Amino acid sequence: MSTDISNGFTADSIDIQSADQYVNGPPHDAFTWLRDNAPVIRHDGMNDGDIEWFWALTRHADITEVSRQFQTWSSAAEGVLIADQRGNMEETRLLVDIDPPEHTRMRSLVNRGFTPRAIKLMADNYANVTTQLVTEAVAAGEVEFVTSVAAELPLIAIAQMLGIPVEDRNKVFEWSKPHDRHQRRRLLRRPRGRHCSGNRTVRVCRRTGCRSTQHPA
Repeated sequence: MSTDISNGFTADSIDIQSADQYVNGPPHDAFTWLRDNAPVIRHDGMNDGDIEWFWALTRHADITEVSRQFQTWSSAAEGVLIADQRGNMEETRLLVDIDPPEHTRMRSLVNRGFTPRAIKLMADNYANVTTQLVTEAVAAGEVEFVTSVAAELPLIAIAQMLGIPVEDRNKVFEWSKPHDRHQRRRLLRRPRGRHCSGNRTVRVCRRTGCRSTQHPA
């Protein structure tokens, strides 16, 4: 392994996993060193709570090649999350956990709602929503910013885009996550065929899908 010590980095000691490394923004100097000295590296965890190890690619050409060669580097086989504790991939699969051609088909459906024209049509609405949330927070004098503003905006946007009543947005949020470590453990042990709490959201979306099409936000 490389022993280059420019900027104090070595292949054995460089850390791009710890959250502490990102407090002041991405550690660009570390990634620059990796691109120059170890563009493909097995990165071992160094701190409590770190993932034991993972492969890190830092050059654009390598990342592009891996992304295109899904037959060799599959996203569907085991998912793409490094710290993945999902018990049943088929019930919790994300769009990024799918390989072509299914990924291409699903992505084309999503892309239709996020074209430049569609985003422009939504911009005024969400600017108004943001203004209202901030105005209410200022009027209250003291609020929990994450709960009252930062979380509210995406919840409202998701509800409107899916055709779910905006007043039910917090229900959707609660349904989509385990509430405590005991429930998380139960979900991880849940046998195939049983539904996680997030599937309640899917059922609501299916029931309200026509509303979203007929009366878009």
